[in-house]
Amino acid sequence: MNGRQQGLFDTQRPASVTVSGQTMIDAIRDLKARGAHVSGMAAAKPSGWRLSIEWPTDPKTCFHSPDVLSV
Repeated sequence: MNGRQQGLFDTQRPASVTVSGQTMIDAIRDLKARGAHVSGMAAAKPSGWRLSIEWPTDPKTCFHSPDVLSV
């Protein structure tokens, strides 16, 4: 990873994030626009979701086609 460590505390490229309700849709849109791939989702208490996020090793690489997520 070019000497850069990706982890839970990397605020620019987090490994996971907890969201709920409408913020989940907004968070997924933002992550997609930044080139991230949501690789997993688990229930988080009390009423949220923990999204597991993968980032491309090359910042110019994007995992998504423009119309993959239509919400």
